[in-house]
Amino acid sequence: MLKLLVSLLALLPAACLAMDCDKAMTTPDINECAYKDYQKADLALNEMYKRVLDAFKSSQDEANGYSTRADLVEAQRAWVKFRDANCNAVYDRWQQGTIRGLMRNACLKELTEQRTKQLDQQFLRSPDAPDNGP
Repeated sequence: MLKLLVSLLALLPAACLAMDCDKAMTTPDINECAYKDYQKADLALNEMYKRVLDAFKSSQDEANGYSTRADLVEAQRAWVKFRDANCNAVYDRWQQGTIRGLMRNACLKELTEQRTKQLDQQFLRSPDAPDNGP
């Protein structure tokens, strides 16, 4: 019986940490939810980036004198530096407010979602395919 009680108590903090982001009211909760949104966007970007790299893994472009994959890796590294520096600047701009975490996370999410869409459109879609996304 004691083991059961200890097990249930161990689960209590996890249950308390689960929050409904649609009902977040406090600054820490709003910031945490914004960070979770960014993490979801970052996961989607990483999955898209892997798909794009895989698309050029067995490509003939290097045999034809191109290095699409190498250029893409270099571009992605530069883009990550840009995104992080840009969103850090947003964070710094709001240094006097409690909204700064939310603003940085919103910036990270927005730029990350834009990059995910960009990778899809530029490297995975056929050049003559219509743009069906927002």
